[in-house]
Amino acid sequence: MFLQQLPSSGISDINSVDSKLLSRREKYRQRIKDNLRNRSRSEYLEQLRQHALKRDVLQKLSVGDVVLEEDINKQRIHWPLAKIIDIFSGRDNVVRLAKVNTDNGIFLRPIQRLFPLEISQSEDDPLPGGDLLLSSLPTLLLDRSDHLRMLLLPMCPGLSE
Repeated sequence: MFLQQLPSSGISDINSVDSKLLSRREKYRQRIKDNLRNRSRSEYLEQLRQHALKRDVLQKLSVGDVVLEEDINKQRIHWPLAKIIDIFSGRDNVVRLAKVNTDNGIFLRPIQRLFPLEISQSEDDPLPGGDLLLSSLPTLLLDRSDHLRMLLLPMCPGLSE
């Protein structure tokens, strides 16, 4: 009468889980994460850096561009974002210095320490596809929401909502 078999849930008992299998799985997960980070660093950030080192790109920096500000004490992935407020040229009319706005304040930085992002938008130009851009921004704002919002607010008035 009480000898009926209970249905199986498909989940193995915690006591019967193999610790070696769990260790291998954790090492595999860590290796995948490291590979993704290294690939991102070597492909995207290095291309961005090399692209910015070209002389013509440095000359094309303009007010309103969002850039990565080099910080030798941090890994590139953690470099802060900055927005160019003003650009200063030397006696030879070559851009040498930029005034940037970061989350820590406004600073003067040498142009060699600023790496422009792939996207740039001057403040007087309307945003192409502005509604489409604003609809995709929530995914961009996950990590650095306040900082990005501060930088993009003058260009995207719809962000203040």
